[in-house]
Amino acid sequence: MNRRLPAPIQQAILLICSVLLASFAGCSSDSQATDDAQGEPQADVLEIANDLPPIGPTVETTATETGFRFSRDELALVVDANTGAFRLIDGDRLVLGSPNSVGDMYWSPLGFTTTADTSVGAVTVRRCEALPGGPCLDLIDPEGDVLGTLQVNSPGAGRMDITLKPGKAFHSVGMTFDLNTFGSVYGMGELNNEKNGRIGQFHETAQYFPLNLGNFERPKLTSDEGTNIYSPLWFTATGGAIFIDSYSFLDLSFNRDDNGRFRVHLLPEAGEKSLTVSFLSGGSTAGAYRQWVAEKWAVRPPLPMKARPDDLLFTHAIWTTWAHYHASINQEKVLEFATSISDHGFEASYIEIDDRWTPAYGDLEFDPDRFDDPTAMVDAIHDLGFLVSAWVPPFINQDADNFQKAKFGHHFVAASGETYPAMVGWWDTAGFPIAGIIDFTSDDAGVFWKSQMENLHLMHGVDGYKYDAGETKFLPLSPEFSKDIHENEYPDYYARWANEARGVEVRAGVFVQDLPIPFRQFDKDTHWGNDNGLASVLTQYLALGMIGYPFVLPDMIGGNEYHNTASDELFLRWTQLNVWLPMMQFSVLPWREGFSPQVAELTLQWLTERHTRDDYLLALADEAAATQIPMVRPLFFEFPEDEATYTISDEYMLGSQYLVAPVLTEGATSRSVYLPKGTWQAVDDPEETHEGPVLLEDYPAPLERIPVFKKVDLPQ
Repeated sequence: MNRRLPAPIQQAILLICSVLLASFAGCSSDSQATDDAQGEPQADVLEIANDLPPIGPTVETTATETGFRFSRDELALVVDANTGAFRLIDGDRLVLGSPNSVGDMYWSPLGFTTTADTSVGAVTVRRCEALPGGPCLDLIDPEGDVLGTLQVNSPGAGRMDITLKPGKAFHSVGMTFDLNTFGSVYGMGELNNEKNGRIGQFHETAQYFPLNLGNFERPKLTSDEGTNIYSPLWFTATGGAIFIDSYSFLDLSFNRDDNGRFRVHLLPEAGEKSLTVSFLSGGSTAGAYRQWVAEKWAVRPPLPMKARPDDLLFTHAIWTTWAHYHASINQEKVLEFATSISDHGFEASYIEIDDRWTPAYGDLEFDPDRFDDPTAMVDAIHDLGFLVSAWVPPFINQDADNFQKAKFGHHFVAASGETYPAMVGWWDTAGFPIAGIIDFTSDDAGVFWKSQMENLHLMHGVDGYKYDAGETKFLPLSPEFSKDIHENEYPDYYARWANEARGVEVRAGVFVQDLPIPFRQFDKDTHWGNDNGLASVLTQYLALGMIGYPFVLPDMIGGNEYHNTASDELFLRWTQLNVWLPMMQFSVLPWREGFSPQVAELTLQWLTERHTRDDYLLALADEAAATQIPMVRPLFFEFPEDEATYTISDEYMLGSQYLVAPVLTEGATSRSVYLPKGTWQAVDDPEETHEGPVLLEDYPAPLERIPVFKKVDLPQ
């Protein structure tokens, strides 16, 4: 007698079979498949197996005259059978797509590389046997061989996951997008000049918003100086999103030589067997962002975060010793710095004591030769009404007493084939490998390092810490951790540890959007441009917001003054922008020698006026914690139906109420300001109102003025 097994057991057997025999035809469904991509169009549903419950929602597959259409409701992925070109369509709206023709195999819509120098594209596709998880296509190379498979799954409405799985050993696998189908593109995170000596990557990069105003190369995407905070997440002006929910290394080429193409390939250095790319369609860019937040992902943490930094970090600026003194600090200078701030009528959240307060890097105690009574110093700063934070990187140099303690406790990152501990270099060793780096995947190492911070708090009253570095670029090659992780996860372990160790700020991360700690922008240079100057403060803020980081700490006002000194004009324009951002950080003193008296006068005036918005900022912070909606928003976030807003990079919305149009160009005393639909009131002149949409050309913006408008017709 034939007796059918229960459906759940059949499904489990099918899954096991697919894992063990994925390359064989024995694990196929009962659905009829055909190798012929041509012929009469026919519609059918490819299920996982006859009368078994499908894994995830069913995707309908239609053979068309030119290829295949995978659809769920109104969302459809259309693949050309003759070229592998693809399009994502939502109803009658094109969301995104690939180039239509193959041409150079490097830019193949669906491509594989067998070596670093050999690219092969899928010239044709044909239907293959259904696999667990959704229908699939065979990808055929010019010689007629099967390169691998493309599989489509739809875990939820408005989402399609595309999985590319090579059939043999490969160097990379991925897809190429046609940027012209995006309209504009946003996201990715920080993009400055890449400096990664560890893997020999150095790429000039400017922070553009939208991204398609420029270009970038990241042959091996990792957290480094220039790409400190990132996520493989991009949004389109057509209401779509591309997301790779993985720490894997990616090879990215964006708009190289203005070619209008975006190539995304997986580098399987951690043994990955496939690449899954998720497509979202949210109706608008802001809608796609909200959908990305609401979706459940395997790697990205659940959002919204439902917590936020302390009020003080929004209402008062951090003042750091770095740009003013650099490494030449001592107790007298720190007290002089804090006292000068108070004497000039300014306030602070934290006085941050930066580099060279320790006797050796990694010995977290005050250098007695520089600080003869650190407790008295901290008490004096507290008496001024300020908190105190200290700069801490994750390194312990060999000459530090803590080095042997950490080595004995096995608290350092190791490296395959190297004597323990693996030695690394960083900027304060001029790159020479004479330091160990803390392994934050180890619970014991985390406890050890945290105890150093707690000791400073208990002994001297230090309130918090600026946690610097943490990027993957500072790890040894072939790192080995206490936990079995991908090396791109290291910055996130560091950030999560910092959030529990009196962290005031961090500067590196990939998937830590759930942490209520400020993420600091990378060190800014003292000049005007998008290439890590003043203009990049805004474009970078917008980019970080679009990958889910609402609590961003801009770097020091006026920049770090490594190579240039801030002029009155640059410092004041930088301050103007920052007083209309959620958080601020000073180091260059507004009353320093060389500045005119106007610099300190205007800065104090603007900071005083900023306090009138404290409640608004805190309400925005609460909203960001509850929804993950950026506090600093591109105009299209509030006005999704206004096409003009999608290409504006030098204006932004602070919440839904204020439109800010900073002056970011040297010598400018006016600028054009676009006001979307609504009634707008000039913040500095309530009698001045405008009805949008309207472009205000040559709007007056002398040095003492920043154009800001309040939307006065918001629903109550």
